[in-house]
Amino acid sequence: MWGHERSNIYRGPFVFDSKFSETPSKFQYVGDKHQNCSLKIHRVDHNDKGRYTFRFILHAKRNKFTGTGGSTLHVTDLHISVSKPVGKGQIKEGESVSLTCINSCDGGSSAISWFKDRVHMKEGRVLHLDNLSTRSSGSYTCSLNNEPGTLSSPVHVSVGYCPKDTSVSVRPSTEVDISSNITLTCSSDANPPVENYTWFALRGSEKEAVGYEAKLLVVATSVPADGGEYLCSVTNKHGCQNSSPVRLNRKGQ
Repeated sequence: MWGHERSNIYRGPFVFDSKFSETPSKFQYVGDKHQNCSLKIHRVDHNDKGRYTFRFILHAKRNKFTGTGGSTLHVTDLHISVSKPVGKGQIKEGESVSLTCINSCDGGSSAISWFKDRVHMKEGRVLHLDNLSTRSSGSYTCSLNNEPGTLSSPVHVSVGYCPKDTSVSVRPSTEVDISSNITLTCSSDANPPVENYTWFALRGSEKEAVGYEAKLLVVATSVPADGGEYLCSVTNKHGCQNSSPVRLNRKGQ
């Protein structure tokens, strides 16, 4: 029998017991009944770690022996070391980062494959990501070439960038009735997301701030008789951008 420290080393239950034909397929006895007591564990995972003990019983029932010292199995993962923080928006477009696949089991002698969003990229222990763009964002993992199924925990790379494609939409229409409200919505693509919104009304060549914080601006009778132009300005940690102005017109003007 082979037992695990989770169970009693004398009474079991055992992960392998030759008395029973049905034993978990994960554990395979590859020894004999003479001198070799080897146990093979398939598809090792973290639940398999711990101390294992071997026990055998002779035909004479009183002769029972257990190797109480046992053998201890340590289970480690591949893991990825990153040259700089890669949290949400922490790496900016145009910067570079290096990912290193670390395998503590063999001293770094195994061949490594890299994957982005589960798609194979290249071979090698170190993956250099240069001149990062939004396309570089994704989930990166590494694997041992000679051990199928060995996959590191993912490292999520999120490339931060200034606001882009900032625009203003109008609901229900740019034609304003004097007694109705119009809602302006500011939209922008940014990573991390937009932190501050500022709304401006254009008065000739001057800009007048008319709203703060919210991505929505409700405009009613404040629209001048000859119409008015509005734009939004957005910022995040990487920069800012203004939308193009939107013109509102009074009905009948």
